[in-house]
Amino acid sequence: MVSALALGQQVPTLPENRLVFDPMDKTLNFRWLGDTLETRFEPHAAMLLPVELEHCPKVLYMQFDLGAPNSILYSDMIRQVREEYPKAISFGDTVALTNFHFQHDRMDVLAKEIKLTAHGQSQIKWKDDTSIEIIGTVGADLIEGHVAVIDYPEGKLSLGNEIPPCLRPKLKLTDMMFEGRRVLLPAQLGGETLLVFFDTGSSAYELLTDRETAETFSSDTLPERNEVLSWDRRLIANTLRTSRSIEFAGQAIPLMHVTYMEGVSEAQVALMKRIGIDGMTGNKLFIYSILVLDTRNRKFGVVRGE
Repeated sequence: MVSALALGQQVPTLPENRLVFDPMDKTLNFRWLGDTLETRFEPHAAMLLPVELEHCPKVLYMQFDLGAPNSILYSDMIRQVREEYPKAISFGDTVALTNFHFQHDRMDVLAKEIKLTAHGQSQIKWKDDTSIEIIGTVGADLIEGHVAVIDYPEGKLSLGNEIPPCLRPKLKLTDMMFEGRRVLLPAQLGGETLLVFFDTGSSAYELLTDRETAETFSSDTLPERNEVLSWDRRLIANTLRTSRSIEFAGQAIPLMHVTYMEGVSEAQVALMKRIGIDGMTGNKLFIYSILVLDTRNRKFGVVRGE
């Protein structure tokens, strides 16, 4: 699953952040959704946060996707919830919900307004307690103005107003950009400084970049090719092996593969270059690390796993 927003779409004027919650030291447990690519199984294809609705006994999920500046709900899934549990979501507007209450792992959230969008169609398995039903996307509005700590080894997302004291001695805080609710991290690779878009909606690939850059950092001649779905659009991922390390906030992280996409328009690639973005990374690169994002002060740090 790759966020289409990360592939160079122009940033629209952002609406006001309409999520309301108390972020004081809240820790949410997330779970992974696996997916089979053409040549392999990826156990970390999507990061999911549990969603609980009043009057609905089934735990639902939303994908945590920092490639999306705003949280959204999937219209067909919401329709099914309404039909099965009318008290959980009142009938009304089919474009957006207002004053929508839900819980993320016992953290109360009020969405003063949240848009509905068409995104695939699947039947909710109401009687299957093991089924994973994804009703929407949690975007970067969740972390705006807060400190987000993504503890990948422990499967936890923490939100607060300050960096936890236990992590401060382990961090080399470094400037980052948080513009248009997009997290842009500086990185060092092969003696070059890159500006990398961090997107939790991208899990299957360590570093996505343009073809020229990917081939520069790899000795492979034949890439592994997989078809991937980016918000209902099909792209071809070309993955090459490498033996480099990429450095974020003073921490060197082994880089095993680098990937470029086919099917992305030249205009999208040109736009990324024009605004200074050299690539995109997601969950896979940090899977053994703790990533700290202070969006209020625009600082970040990485704690490498043992």
